[in-house]
Amino acid sequence: MAYITAEEYMSYTGETMTPGVFALAEARARKMVDYYTFNRITDPADYGEDLKLLMCELINADKETYTGAEAASWSNDGVSVTFDDRALSFSDDAGNKRQLIREYLPRHLFYRGVEPKEAGECDGKE
Repeated sequence: MAYITAEEYMSYTGETMTPGVFALAEARARKMVDYYTFNRITDPADYGEDLKLLMCELINADKETYTGAEAASWSNDGVSVTFDDRALSFSDDAGNKRQLIREYLPRHLFYRGVEPKEAGECDGKE
């Protein structure tokens, strides 16, 4: 289930992507969110606009990856082309993306421990 549609992305950012490129970008951003939240987002509507804005930020952070690499230099006789490294590699700024995810989403989604027991639950020590 997508966290943002192409139409929503366009309305928030004013930018467009081809449907195939957007599907790839959205899936990649969604997988990153799912990774850091331990797949706890079961209903995206529960997180409203915050989740949609986060998805826009993550998709835009990798936009060069999906739009193609720019040639940094050309050579004619030797037929040599050098591409800009930033455009060819997936983003190196995973820490920045993780920080964005933490800024936009509630803290309880990142909890790695065990949930507290409910009253009346057996703790195995009877």
